[in-house]
Amino acid sequence: MRVLKLARLAVGILSPALGVAMLFAFSSRPDFLAAVTVLPVFVWFLFGVGLSLLAGRAGGGRLLAAGLSAWLLFLVLYAPELRSLLRFPIHNDAEWEAAQEGGSALRVVTLNCFVGTHGAVEEALSQNADIVMVQEIPPPRELLAMGERSMRKPWDIVWGNDVAILFRGELVEQRAIEGTHGVGALIRLPSGEQLLAVTFRLRSAVFNANLLLPSVWRKHSTNRQARRNELRAVAQFVSSFPRDVPVVLGGDFNAPVGDPVFEEMPEELRDAFEEAGSGWGNTIFNSFPIHRIDRIFASPHLECVKARALKTEHSDHRLVSADLVLREKAG
Repeated sequence: MRVLKLARLAVGILSPALGVAMLFAFSSRPDFLAAVTVLPVFVWFLFGVGLSLLAGRAGGGRLLAAGLSAWLLFLVLYAPELRSLLRFPIHNDAEWEAAQEGGSALRVVTLNCFVGTHGAVEEALSQNADIVMVQEIPPPRELLAMGERSMRKPWDIVWGNDVAILFRGELVEQRAIEGTHGVGALIRLPSGEQLLAVTFRLRSAVFNANLLLPSVWRKHSTNRQARRNELRAVAQFVSSFPRDVPVVLGGDFNAPVGDPVFEEMPEELRDAFEEAGSGWGNTIFNSFPIHRIDRIFASPHLECVKARALKTEHSDHRLVSADLVLREKAG
């Protein structure tokens, strides 16, 4: 019994100590701890609370309270899901749809189409969107046929390295983003407004959470650094266009919210879901979404009034939709 009591005391001490360590890890997210911070916040929270409850009052009520408090603080500070779950935006769908018809608003969607699954592309095209960004695409000829059936005229399409953008409007300029699975298009919308649309898929994450192996820690660190370099190339591409051109940027970042790779994003771009999203915004995996890796960003020229993550039938990702209003024409 004495050994069991000592073991429970050790677990009781471990829980708040680990909670404090996680507070440090997620506050700074250094590359050498990428293997730790890539795991969902709620996974660590449940593990830490479980340790505290397992220890019970072996170390006294104060030790138990310290452990639970550390983990609760960790959850409140670093769980992005809490913000969207507590947000209840007021959005007039009829008013926005009228603005869309009038050319002063647009809907943007992005979806990873699960290695070119046609059904996933059709889901993205069914959202009455003005700009559809897809990653892991089927052959361009097949995309053209699907766009012809689904997109409202006038419409066009650009594609790059396993990504594509289908849009309502006229193509002014198209460029691949060197060193990435990315493409950008300068578009003239039906309203006459020019807009830069960019989509990409960053390097896939490391699917190994065995923290007992030093090699796994190194792989996660190297993987994050490579993803940061790719996003830096995307940011440089966006910065090569005049600042007065509205920008929408969306795709598969393969990185969780709060990851340091987002430090490479142009400062003026804002996350549409952070601005107007509600509900459970995570997008991977579709059946049990633990991270929000698919995102849409917009420049200050565009106000996001509604953003959602929608469950799909044919992809392993959820679809992200953002309703935007062109500020110059909103009033």
